[in-house]
Amino acid sequence: MAVENPPPGYAGVTAYIAVKDADAAIDWYRHVLGAELAYRMDWQGKVGHAELKIGGGWLMLSDEFEGVNAAPPTLGGTTAGLMVYVPDADATYAKALAAGATERRAPVTEPWGDRKGDFIDPFGHRWS
Repeated sequence: MAVENPPPGYAGVTAYIAVKDADAAIDWYRHVLGAELAYRMDWQGKVGHAELKIGGGWLMLSDEFEGVNAAPPTLGGTTAGLMVYVPDADATYAKALAAGATERRAPVTEPWGDRKGDFIDPFGHRWS
């Protein structure tokens, strides 16, 4: 089988995150960010790998597996952030907060023209 790097439709950088409850995370990202589940593989009774299409980009995720990966609550927080462009930053921000996200910074119009806010999703990941 020939390997294509990157696979068709993927960009050079794709975020891959670990979460404590991947089923809930997938549902949350679908509801709040309009993500589309493109692929899911279960492993050892958990989500071993999932691929979500969000805003023209990709997010890969899995449940936390001891000795393999760790979610932000296990690590004591996250050091990285995820940025996604959405049609209405204010509406998406409000939807995220209503769905359990923690507010970091309400949306503002940045000097470079983006409308941008920051929140922490219920799984410990920071989004802009």
